[in-house]
Amino acid sequence: MSLLPIRIVFVHGAIAVSLEIEFSEFEMPTSARLVLLVLRRLRIADFRTLERETGLSKRSVLYAVKNLRDMKLIDIQICLNDARKRFYCIKIMENRSL
Repeated sequence: MSLLPIRIVFVHGAIAVSLEIEFSEFEMPTSARLVLLVLRRLRIADFRTLERETGLSKRSVLYAVKNLRDMKLIDIQICLNDARKRFYCIKIMENRSL
């Protein structure tokens, strides 16, 4: 099965950054692809949201997040109100085709 590239546009003020992610270039588990697709749609999500939106188990989401972090495809931000909470978003890369 061939997967089509995903075009992601991030807008911050007057600056727009466009990325294309070609899934076929990366070997990743299905759970990681699903988490990446959910993050593409939501742009930023906490762990419980990823769990709910993907329908995956807690362990599967943890595994997917670890794989995506190891591939340097996502950023993890700490919530300033509650340091125990993490937010996940797709990493913006410069001069690198995903």
